[in-house]
Amino acid sequence: MTAGIHKSLGLTWGRWLTGLAVGVVMAIGFSLQASQAAPRPLPKFQIGAVTKLALPRFVSLADDLAYGRVGPGRSYPIDYVYTAKHMPVEVIDEYESYRKVRDWQGSELWIFRPRLTNKRYVRVQIERTPLYQRADAAAPVRAFLAQGVYGRVRQCNPSWCQIEVDRVTGWIETRSIYGTYEGESIQR
Repeated sequence: MTAGIHKSLGLTWGRWLTGLAVGVVMAIGFSLQASQAAPRPLPKFQIGAVTKLALPRFVSLADDLAYGRVGPGRSYPIDYVYTAKHMPVEVIDEYESYRKVRDWQGSELWIFRPRLTNKRYVRVQIERTPLYQRADAAAPVRAFLAQGVYGRVRQCNPSWCQIEVDRVTGWIETRSIYGTYEGESIQR
């Protein structure tokens, strides 16, 4: 039973060996669904010391395997092993070839830069989220998306994002996803 929860979170056993019971993990997951359903407020941006890019900023995991370390280097212990390609993470700091990221659960850790990509993806935060034909809740629904699905961002306005999931393109309300900032506009 824990293997299913473990796999759906995209994490390995290292994080769960802390003695948390399955019931507690499930309760946390249900509360996160409600609390993380809105886009993050638009932050005050700074310039990264290494890349000279905005901090914070959203990126995504480039591979099916990325080690999340407690510090910026191979000598630091691994806290998470991410196995979810395209999962959006927020870069909040940078040091040499490592980026400190915050994931959709709020965990902060360091990932080796080549394991990240600037391609924008979002994570659906609410079960059975409609994917509309247009940026309009009255438009026909193209599909209903499961919680935890990743979609490639094509464009966003302050309230809607056009995303592609398994070759299906449509519009989703930003309050239903993780991976964009409140009021953010993205043009590709």
